[in-house]
Amino acid sequence: MLVSCGISMAYTHSAITVLKKTDGALFRGRYKSLLVEDDIDALYVSRYIHRNPIDMKRPLVTRLEEYRHSSYPAYINKSKVPEW
Repeated sequence: MLVSCGISMAYTHSAITVLKKTDGALFRGRYKSLLVEDDIDALYVSRYIHRNPIDMKRPLVTRLEEYRHSSYPAYINKSKVPEW
């Protein structure tokens, strides 16, 4: 099972690389994690995460409150806090 999965991944990676002429984020190395040690860093990280939908080359929404996959509206008291 593990071998066939590895072969399948290698084939998929090769096909995407050839067709798109790129490797894409999916097949790059492991994600990077950093320890958030103080309030200033936590504020910066929260701001970065929440602003991603509008700080892109082609923004997904015009206002952060419109992005349905975000908890930002709860942070600014525009919606109920999620149950999770």
